[in-house]
Parts: sequence; C-alpha cells; structure tokens
Amino acid sequence: MPLPRPYPKPIEELHDGTIAGNCTRMRSMRRHPIELILERAYQAINQEDLNSFVSIYAEDAVLVVKPGLNALGRIQIGVAFGCATNFL
Repeated sequence: MPLPRPYPKPIEELHDGTIAGNCTRMRSMRRHPIELILERAYQAINQEDLNSFVSIYAEDAVLVVKPGLNALGRIQIGVAFGCATNFL
C-alpha cells in the first residue's frame, strides 16, 4: 500500500495546467500593483528624489494638503512636498 501523498500538491501536479493551486505560495510570489507603487514612493522619499516621487502622480492629480488647500498637478504637488521636507 503506497504512503499518502503530502499536501498541498506541488505546482507541477495541478490538474488544470495552471499555477494557481497553491494559493498561499503564489500570493507570496505576486505583488499587488499598488504595493509596487508605494515601494517606489518610499524609495524616492528615502533617496530624497523629489522628481521621482512626483512622477508617480498623474499629471492632473489633486493632493489635499489640508481641508481647503489643494495642490493641483505634479508641479504643485512637488512644491507642496518640497516645502514639507524643509520642515522635517
């Protein structure tokens, strides 16, 4: 009598030919696009690279600095973050 197979099944043995069978292993390999954008933002901040940081925003983005004060577009957002970093 053969020994029972270990589970979860290895990726190579999925019945439908996909790699989605072992969800916990696959989740750790894939990263959500927003997570990748946030990582780029953190790297730019840590390297004090304001241009790279601002390039993450859309040309027509709106940043609410505080209620009633908005930064419109990349240039104003860059100015807002540039001013904020001077106080840190």
